[in-house]
Amino acid sequence: MPTKVNVRIIAATNRDLDEETRQGRFRRDLYDRLNAISMRAPTLRDRPADIPLLAVYFLQKYSGGKAKLSPEAMEMFCQYDWPGNVRELDNAVRRCAAVRTSDLIRVNDLPHALRNFTLLRGKTEYCSEEITPLAEVERRHMLHAVDHTRGDVTAAAIMLGVGRTTLYRKLKSYGSKRLESGEAAPRPDKVKNAGGDRWGLQRLGNDGIDSFVRRVSAENTQNSA
Repeated sequence: MPTKVNVRIIAATNRDLDEETRQGRFRRDLYDRLNAISMRAPTLRDRPADIPLLAVYFLQKYSGGKAKLSPEAMEMFCQYDWPGNVRELDNAVRRCAAVRTSDLIRVNDLPHALRNFTLLRGKTEYCSEEITPLAEVERRHMLHAVDHTRGDVTAAAIMLGVGRTTLYRKLKSYGSKRLESGEAAPRPDKVKNAGGDRWGLQRLGNDGIDSFVRRVSAENTQNSA
């Protein structure tokens, strides 16, 4: 005579049983019997705030409360994506506790998977950054200086700390509209008495302006020779 029993079955899986059933890799009748109440447990990477708590808990468990993780090691624990979830974290901490050389667990004590993952991700993030070429930075800066001085290439050269001839050559290679428009630079002897601060030279003071005038005059004399 059959014996009646009253049982509850708790089953867990890391697969999508709906998809497995549609693909014919899991029996539909068994799935319907098991799927009375379903619960989804989030992965460890979906709850990163739990990683430090679990790491400390497991480390106290396996080291007898003696060891602790360095800030750098804990940072690597938090950056890792933990495809094996809590079981992988448990094993990683167990290994750290076993191979540590002191009560402070450092980066070198971590499993290779954690160190390599963080290193590779750091390289990927670095390579993905947009770096402006130095020549482009120079071009933008020089054009900005000329715009700031309203086309006065001589004053812009002084502000940039380069020779006027060098700046003219650079602007010509950039195809600057300032050169195409033929805007003339002011006479050097008028710079000191120019109204306002058209070329941003007030901050140089009187001595700086006198030096500026002497340098411009010398360049004009040299170019005229």
